Amino acid sequence: MGNAQYYYLDDSNRPQGPFTVEQLAALMLSGTVTQETKVAAAGDSNWKPVSEQTWFENGQVKNGAGESVGFARGGVGVEPGACPKCGKELTGWSVPLKCPHCGYQLRPNGESFWANMLYAGRQLFTLRGRATRKEYWAFTVGMIPIFLLWLFLLAVGLAIFLMELDFDSESEIELLFSVWPKFGMLMVVTYGILCIPCFFLLGRRLHDLGKSAWWSGLMMLISVAGMYMCIPAMEEIRMSMEKPLQEMTSEFIENQTAAAEAAQRLAAAAREKGDEALAREIEEKNMKDAELAGVNFEKKIDNLFYKVEHNTTAQLTTFSVVSGLLSLVNSLCSIIILVLGCIDSRRGPNKYGPSIKYPRG
Repeated sequence: MGNAQYYYLDDSNRPQGPFTVEQLAALMLSGTVTQETKVAAAGDSNWKPVSEQTWFENGQVKNGAGESVGFARGGVGVEPGACPKCGKELTGWSVPLKCPHCGYQLRPNGESFWANMLYAGRQLFTLRGRATRKEYWAFTVGMIPIFLLWLFLLAVGLAIFLMELDFDSESEIELLFSVWPKFGMLMVVTYGILCIPCFFLLGRRLHDLGKSAWWSGLMMLISVAGMYMCIPAMEEIRMSMEKPLQEMTSEFIENQTAAAEAAQRLAAAAREKGDEALAREIEEKNMKDAELAGVNFEKKIDNLFYKVEHNTTAQLTTFSVVSGLLSLVNSLCSIIILVLGCIDSRRGPNKYGPSIKYPRG
């Protein structure tokens, strides 16, 4: 194999060569040839990726004697770096799938979307190592359906709960006001839980750029704080509704009770006089009056909600200013996160581990 000649296919599928194994190793160092580049021996039409060649094993190019071909001593490049788990140095022309010392998986099983997404999923709660752009965006896109499902379930749950309330008893009114702030806290808590994997992923993306993961924690904290600011708004709305709604409900129940008792007394008096027709007339009139009172009560509640809705801006001026500033900072963080996801990997290893895309710089 030491004298064997090989050709490789460039981006236009044109054969380039011939080259020796050592020359192909140098081309891999420069990034011209990758593990996916198809190679064939001179005179052979069987094109196979470098990763499937017999002289390529565990991310290393082997010469005829079975020794790793390297140029680190010649100043052409550097070793891929250290394993982020055991800290032992790696060798070869690319990052192996697993660390030869501790068996820790160092990169995805392939270049596909799913391979990168699954690899990011296995790294869900660790800041160890680095995350390439492809890994970062694969997992980010994969999280979108989960966020949408979270919003859908919250909306459906709240809608079902509100539909079950008829606002015809104090117990249901009290239930509404007890659940309302708890619902807001539930939103914040679940959103914070969903942000945890994003924190680790963004942290490893920052590692890939040579930056500290603490910046990821700061941006996630601002994001969760933005959600938490919804709770004071909900509490302010609750306070503006609770007392008048409770007063209206109590007054309605008292009036209905008093009217029903009065009708019962009049009907009983009519029956004592033997006037059954008058007694039934009194009872029917009371039922119609109760229905009309219920309709009027619902209209009053609708008017109250309408007033609260249109007075919310005036009532929450201070909150609006604070939340607006926080939203601005949150939006800025979102832009920064987007930019960080688009920056290419820093070449070569750093203190956080080897570079999967540019292992030797």
